[in-house]
Amino acid sequence: CAALALQGDPGDPNAFTASAIGDPSRRRLAERVELTTDAECDAVYPDRFGTRIELELANGERRQAFTLDPHGTPADPMTDAEVARKFDRLARFSPVPVDAQAIASCVRELDALPGLEALTRLLRGASC
Repeated sequence: CAALALQGDPGDPNAFTASAIGDPSRRRLAERVELTTDAECDAVYPDRFGTRIELELANGERRQAFTLDPHGTPADPMTDAEVARKFDRLARFSPVPVDAQAIASCVRELDALPGLEALTRLLRGASC
C-alpha cells in the first residue's frame, strides 16, 4: 500500500489486481518499505487513526509527515457523494454484473421498503 500510494492511486481498485501488485517497479519499491508501530498513533487507537511517514531520499535527506484522523475516518467522514463514487468504482469489480446506481438508490430508500427482497435481487444482478 505504501508503494502504491507513492506510485499510483490507492483509490483505484485496479491498483490492487494481481498484475498491479506484481508490477516489478512497485515490488522493488515495496521491498524498501519498513513498517514500525508509532507510539503516538498507537496510544490514540482505536478512538482515532494516525499515520506517520518518513521518507529517506536518495541524497540522504529525510522528510516526515504526520496525519491524525485522515479523511474517510469517523472524525472526518466521507460525504454521501464520495461514498457513492467509491461504491460505483468498487461495484465494477463484482463477479455478477450489477446496476450500482439502482443498488445505491435502493439503499437510500431502505427505511421505506417493506423488506430486503428488492435489494437482494439487485445484489444478485437481477433488475428491480
